[in-house]
Amino acid sequence: MRFYCSSIATIEKSLGSDLRPGDRFANVELLETGDATVYFDARSEGTVPFASPIQTYLELSAGDKREQETADQVRKLILTELKSQGATI
Repeated sequence: MRFYCSSIATIEKSLGSDLRPGDRFANVELLETGDATVYFDARSEGTVPFASPIQTYLELSAGDKREQETADQVRKLILTELKSQGATI
């Protein structure tokens, strides 16, 4: 999985020994960027940022059957949020 961040050094510091580099079968790739477009509609809870619901839906809908079922749940949450804001769907 690829994760964009503004500072790899900060991630390394916060994860400490839980983050270990490997040359085979890596399951996380950290990409440092200052480009704000990769964070489109990012949300946060307290100080923890996370991907937008739309990005989450798109990633899951391209996955296997279980991921697609989860994508459908995220889609319903997106539509519920839009309706609560008065959007016509």
